[in-house]
Amino acid sequence: MMSKYALPSFFILISFTVIGTGCKLSDNQLRGEYNNSPQPPSNDSPEDIPGYISIESKADGTGIPLSSLSVNFGDVILLYAIYRDSNDNFIANVPVNWTLNNNNGSLIPQTDNKTIAYSALSTGAINLKATPTTNINAPPKEQNSTIIGDGLPLIRPESIAVNSTENIAYVVDYYNSSLLQIDLTTGIRSLISGGVIGSGTVFLNPNSIRINNANTKAYVLDDSAEALYEVDLASGDRIIISDDSQGTGPALTNPTSLALDSTNTKAYVLLGGATDAIYEVDLLTGNRTVISNSSTGTGANFSYGLSIVLNSTDTKAYVVDANLDALIEVTLASGNRVQISNNSGTGNGPNFSSTTSLRINSAESNGYVIDDTLDALIQVNMSNGDRTIISSSSVGTGINFSKPTSLYINNSETIAYVLDEDLKALIQIDLDTGNRSLLTGNDYTTGTGPLFGGPGAGTVQSFVVNHAGTKAYVVINDSFTLSLRKVLEVDLQTGDRSLISSDTRGTGPDFEAPVKITINPDDTTLYIAENFGGARKITSVDIATGNRNIISSSLVGTGTIFSNPTSLVVNPDETKIYVLDFNLSAILEVDITTGNRNEISSALIGSGPTLNGGYSIRWNKDYNKFYISNTVNTSVMSVDLSTGDRTTISNASTGTGPNYNYNNSLVLSADNKNAYVVNRDNDTIYWVDLNNGDRTVFASSTTSMGPIPFLPLTIEYSPTNNKL
Repeated sequence: MMSKYALPSFFILISFTVIGTGCKLSDNQLRGEYNNSPQPPSNDSPEDIPGYISIESKADGTGIPLSSLSVNFGDVILLYAIYRDSNDNFIANVPVNWTLNNNNGSLIPQTDNKTIAYSALSTGAINLKATPTTNINAPPKEQNSTIIGDGLPLIRPESIAVNSTENIAYVVDYYNSSLLQIDLTTGIRSLISGGVIGSGTVFLNPNSIRINNANTKAYVLDDSAEALYEVDLASGDRIIISDDSQGTGPALTNPTSLALDSTNTKAYVLLGGATDAIYEVDLLTGNRTVISNSSTGTGANFSYGLSIVLNSTDTKAYVVDANLDALIEVTLASGNRVQISNNSGTGNGPNFSSTTSLRINSAESNGYVIDDTLDALIQVNMSNGDRTIISSSSVGTGINFSKPTSLYINNSETIAYVLDEDLKALIQIDLDTGNRSLLTGNDYTTGTGPLFGGPGAGTVQSFVVNHAGTKAYVVINDSFTLSLRKVLEVDLQTGDRSLISSDTRGTGPDFEAPVKITINPDDTTLYIAENFGGARKITSVDIATGNRNIISSSLVGTGTIFSNPTSLVVNPDETKIYVLDFNLSAILEVDITTGNRNEISSALIGSGPTLNGGYSIRWNKDYNKFYISNTVNTSVMSVDLSTGDRTTISNASTGTGPNYNYNNSLVLSADNKNAYVVNRDNDTIYWVDLNNGDRTVFASSTTSMGPIPFLPLTIEYSPTNNKL
């Protein structure tokens, strides 16, 4: 079962506009006035539908209009451009140019121009204008035939529930620590609870969800919090209704799935791992009672059940168990367990391999099971256990499953909805044909060209942005395959990717272990640190040709040999490269002409605290000082170029604010007064005052909108675009 918890194999470039941080604000707190006048209809298009743009607080048109919104200082609110017809009917979300009419706030761009985050710099009304980028009376057609829907991204979608009218899906995202809403018609994704939306105890790693009959509340399991949450779907507010401190009974250790009874007074929680049980949870008190486990009920013990559903009379539970490779019927009154389909002779058809999700039809005659090893949807006859694959790479057409995790079957038993963790998408399946279509997903395929990483594409190591802020250069490495060691160029406007240097482009020695990258002042040459075995060296790459040349290594140049180069910068006249070496706890100066290496700051050179775990190095604007982020002693330091002296700028005892956890990369603001520091272990970017060392959380899952970086490693800053 470890594969279920593997790290995601994808890479994205995320941009943050550099302004102040903000606080949460829920819809029921919004009041105020703004004159949001309708736009005049246009006669430019035969498709014109008289209408106007409305700025509102929800993407689906059910939110509060801007005319009724106000904010307090420090608040952040997500706003949407809604196209409405002359009868005020919701038509679509549309792209607009967002502008402020005063200086009372700042705008934080989102993943598309249909959405903006407003950060309030004063209390009062929001004075904001949305100017359509296209004819507002002809809502834009879908322009991407591969990815449908927009809004907040899916990172690891874990569980799905659908409302009673079957037009809205609710999805919990394990890594985003959030609850999202997906419009099943448009594919638009909206944050419902988590991050800056909703009050109460934050999610950690939510992994299962169910909706009450009234469609007003969600019940969410969280396996890291070992808790059952109740979420108000209107406000996003969260309360824990059962955990170690709420309710009596055994702890919710390793919870994997839940089901609600027909009256919505009880939840039945399936637990895996060492617990391997079903608990009944009273939704009023949070009290927990064992229903079935190794000492309650008869039959084969659970061995990592992953999904549970109830029959219509609340007398039976059905469980798929990944290790038993079985569909199990559990009598709730006794806890007795009977395998009604397995690989040991109960039922015919393809064997289960790794079952992750289960649903049964309303007649309770068929079970539907997702298997993430077979990458298939399996129909199970509940009477005899027979199994039939009804959708897979060989049954049905359309996008193939990659790691399906959760399933919903509609009431008419004609459509299935499947979340896919690897594809980070929601897939719709025709149950008659097995055909699959993408309903919504993340546009990680924005742009054309070779992919960043993932299966068969290598692993992203680092990137650098050119001085014009128009291109990023991404280093990709693979320990075993030469063709996957390469540098890609990314157009930051279109997302298009092109190959700059690899074994098939450019001359010179092949890459052996490219890991870190920097760029020269005139944006013509890349310098790359290679770091593996004998391949500890600095290689130059001509951007125009892809040609490679070894600048310094154990065989090129004299002086201290690299041990673990982790970051590098070039001086303004491109005569020297300065390399931060993690193992040496030193900065080496490299002569670009000769390759000679000279220690300029180390345990023996310069005074001050050691460079313990140096990870990232940056110039100040005067090019006479370096700023360093350290992973081992979790600090930001400065180093004087002329003396090598080292000074602690910010750590647990220098400066105020939340402490660092695991410092990775850092960048400086244009005026060099602040640094932005990435912390890998808590998925956070800190804003650091370089004058006093004070630390403020600039971006994280709880303080900002948009994609949440998971295990962020590298950060770059473009003064031209004022973006991280």
